Amino acid sequence: KYLMRKHCQLVLPRDELTASSLRHSGIPAKYVGNLMMDAIFPSCQGLPGISPDETIVGVLPGSREEAYTNLPLLSVTIDEIIKGYPEMIFAVALAGNLSLEKATGTLIQGGWQVASSSSYHPKEVMLTKGRARLLIAQGRFGDILQASNICLGMAGTANEQAVGLGRPVVAFPGPGSQFTSKFLVAQKRLLGDALAATDGPVAAGQAVLDILRDPDKYRIMADCGRERMGPPGGADRMAAELMRLWDIE
Repeated sequence: KYLMRKHCQLVLPRDELTASSLRHSGIPAKYVGNLMMDAIFPSCQGLPGISPDETIVGVLPGSREEAYTNLPLLSVTIDEIIKGYPEMIFAVALAGNLSLEKATGTLIQGGWQVASSSSYHPKEVMLTKGRARLLIAQGRFGDILQASNICLGMAGTANEQAVGLGRPVVAFPGPGSQFTSKFLVAQKRLLGDALAATDGPVAAGQAVLDILRDPDKYRIMADCGRERMGPPGGADRMAAELMRLWDIE
């Protein structure tokens, strides 16, 4: 804060709560939007084998190597959800830098099977367990967020982008060095009621069921997420602020 007060003509935080706090400390802070809401890039194409009117749980395991250790825990959460909704559909957004084959193998170890009707695609695999279906895909992050009704998230920016689209997120800390209990507390502080922070995979499954069964709770979480993250367009507004600051026409 000392350095910002001394050197910065303008500070553009990612949320209004932070901007307000900085202003109270005498820092020229202004919130005009969160850049991450301009970095979702949906293709507006439907997910394969999934109808737009079906309820979908998005799964965000994180974009780093610990996604492989997060997936078995998320599979436990998914099993808990299936107990309440045996025909639920899940969509895992796998980062492009990770191995689809390795991630799919992890889910198969958890009892999932490759669907016999699954059409071949090098970056998409449809799995089944009983009447439940699970799509794991690369390069479809924006599409999965758009299609999902609610998300299970063990991610940083992806969780924030999901709530910004009005998708409640349920999370729990993982065993790796990234999505820790400390990180989850900080993310909860940023996202407020838009994020349900639980202590483990079983509790997370119950939280998803509770939210889906309670329309009022769902609406409160969705509205909070949109408010905390703000609408798209932050990049243009940031650019405009800088051009005004530097008198660029």
